[in-house]
Amino acid sequence: MFSLLIFQNAYAQENRNSPQFAQIVSSQGFSMPIDCKINQTCWIMNYVDYAPDNGKATDMACLNRTYDTHKGTDFALLDEDTMQKGVAVLAPKEGTITKIRDGQVDQWPTKKQMDAIKEQRKECGNAILMDHGNDIQTIYCHLKKGSITVKPNQKVKAGEKIAEVGLSGLTEFPHLHFGIIKNKKVIDPFTGLDNTQKCNSAKRSLWHKDINLSYEPFSIQSLGFTQNIPTLEAIEKNSSSPQNLSFEKDAIILWVVLLGMRKDDVIDITIKDPNNKILLTENIIQDKNRIRQFYYIGKKIKSKNLPEGAYIGEVKVTRPDTNKQKSKLKAILINK
Repeated sequence: MFSLLIFQNAYAQENRNSPQFAQIVSSQGFSMPIDCKINQTCWIMNYVDYAPDNGKATDMACLNRTYDTHKGTDFALLDEDTMQKGVAVLAPKEGTITKIRDGQVDQWPTKKQMDAIKEQRKECGNAILMDHGNDIQTIYCHLKKGSITVKPNQKVKAGEKIAEVGLSGLTEFPHLHFGIIKNKKVIDPFTGLDNTQKCNSAKRSLWHKDINLSYEPFSIQSLGFTQNIPTLEAIEKNSSSPQNLSFEKDAIILWVVLLGMRKDDVIDITIKDPNNKILLTENIIQDKNRIRQFYYIGKKIKSKNLPEGAYIGEVKVTRPDTNKQKSKLKAILINK
């Protein structure tokens, strides 16, 4: 057992005279530290913050997909239901376990509980610290209570399961915080730079060449149908949609969770009936920067007016200054 202070010391910054790029020994790079498929069963919520402690959220692209002082990459799960079923945390390279902490509860912390976690300096929750030699360490935070399968001084191979993703420590969603430390400096695996370097600098990814993992300025995490007024809190626990519409209820509602939204982004949300006719559509202009954004639209229904078949929900996001666009579909069936 140990306190978060040990982790914080591992993150402490020395002078800025070290090489610009992290010299990770091994041409193989880091494999995925979590057993999931990016943008299908897990999503990157936050990237490393550059120029930490300056009061600004600045990711590798000089955008805002992070928060001030964030020292790693957050791999978020779809919901708590997915977490409870078990998502493995994997060793991304061979190494030796140096420290572990377990016993912290998985919870959606209240303000009082958050204050207690900070006071105890256990923001990382259940955690593992691993040494890879050549002054390179990796850290894994917010692990599920009782899921850690390794012990201090144990050697592990790349791809070996070491724990499961949880909801412990100071966190607002089930996710794995994965951090890399080189010579006590925080390293961004997407660029090979330490976090004191300038954002939008030259890049040298530390991820394995076979991993299709790249920076995304924004993404559509999930969307689904419901017939009750949705809340983000409920969707965070279980984001599944009904297979059929119930005519005992009088509404059809489409919700969406977006990541990395920036002021003036354009969000189009549409529900279409089985004849491809628009049942409801709404155009939203994002009012401010948000790491995570939740919207929903809905319409009252009457069974006799709705054709049978698949109803399609579509969300399209457009970033005006770059013309980048992403869309996602979701279908639901009504009883025949």
